[in-house]
Amino acid sequence: MISVPWGQHTNPKDVFKELLDLVRQAKTEAKPLDINEKAAVMLACKSALKAGDPLTAQEMSRLLVQLDATAHPDRCPHGRPTYIKITGRDLARWFHR
Repeated sequence: MISVPWGQHTNPKDVFKELLDLVRQAKTEAKPLDINEKAAVMLACKSALKAGDPLTAQEMSRLLVQLDATAHPDRCPHGRPTYIKITGRDLARWFHR
């Protein structure tokens, strides 16, 4: 079973339209399509917090705990990194120290 968040950015009407588009697209693609997985990725993306969304320190901490509990905390559903590691050496190099 796949689950995704239902966030503050989730508009049911838009989600329904996008799900219909996924079904239409699946019918025209030559190779088999895992529509459940594509739908879950789309819903996760649509309901995710966006850059600039205000969060309290408690909300930020809770998100980090939830991220750490996922199977792949280092990547979003599209494969992009969710964080980067910055070492003391990196900081020193950037600030010419």
